[in-house]
Amino acid sequence: MVNPDTDSKAEMDQLIWVTSRSHEPEWAEGGSYQVLRLCRARSWPAGRRRG
Repeated sequence: MVNPDTDSKAEMDQLIWVTSRSHEPEWAEGGSYQVLRLCRARSWPAGRRRG
């Protein structure tokens, strides 16, 4: 998926905002969720590759 079109109300309602159709608690309507993914990366000295 690429970045959502922030000018598209329909796309933002589907992907970003909690709406009445989201089946979430009423107090959450109009809000959004934040998802965080942690990635670990290893680096090797220049010129050396593992395996």
